Amino acid sequence: MLIAGVPCPACGITRSYMLLANFDFIAAFKMFPLFWMPIAICILAYYEKLSDKIIIVFIALLIGVWIIRMIFLFPDQVPPMELNENGLLPLLLGRF
Repeated sequence: MLIAGVPCPACGITRSYMLLANFDFIAAFKMFPLFWMPIAICILAYYEKLSDKIIIVFIALLIGVWIIRMIFLFPDQVPPMELNENGLLPLLLGRF
């Protein structure tokens, strides 16, 4: 976000886990809908069930959710989908 000015695909995951720690599951889902994915990856890796196909599905989900969030949430600057106006690209391009 510091360079591009736009949020990364996993933007909001830390805030999502903080909300989850407070048992606010709905807010955690709104902050980052795939908050469950790193937990699932760890569980699957522990039981040696993590295959290349599962990793590809998780990556596709991550990119798909990021694109949807960029289309529907980014223009309105809904947290965490906010433009960093002090990022390198927005400064160079004059705020998209």
